Amino acid sequence: MFELAIMILRDGEGANKLVAFEVKGAKTLEDAKTASMALSNSLLVKTALFGEDPNWGRIASTIGASGIACDDETLTIHYNDLLIYSDEFRELDKTREDKAYAIMKQDTFKVTCDIGLGDASYTSYGCDLSYEYVKINAEYRT
Repeated sequence: MFELAIMILRDGEGANKLVAFEVKGAKTLEDAKTASMALSNSLLVKTALFGEDPNWGRIASTIGASGIACDDETLTIHYNDLLIYSDEFRELDKTREDKAYAIMKQDTFKVTCDIGLGDASYTSYGCDLSYEYVKINAEYRT
């Protein structure tokens, strides 16, 4: 069933990227799921994926807006294995920025957000929001 769900996401109308959004270190499973689903459904996150923009602010603000227990002093964000945000590390230097851009160009990658407040985790999957998606869905009547 999981493989079918991934195939459907990959074959999405105009989708270019498949991204796993892992939220771990949440206080509760409900918090982890809420934040993960917020990331996979966020239009701002989806457009950042399409634009290949490694803007951690969209990730952090989406988690914050989800309403879960979260603290920017314990939050870390990784793209694949690359740390792009922590309390001590809020700006990307040129080397890390280049690595982040390279990850964002991949058609499949993982965003991991460690909330740092507990042991619960949840992973959801999403795709980008492309011009083609908008075009396809704007041209037919449902």
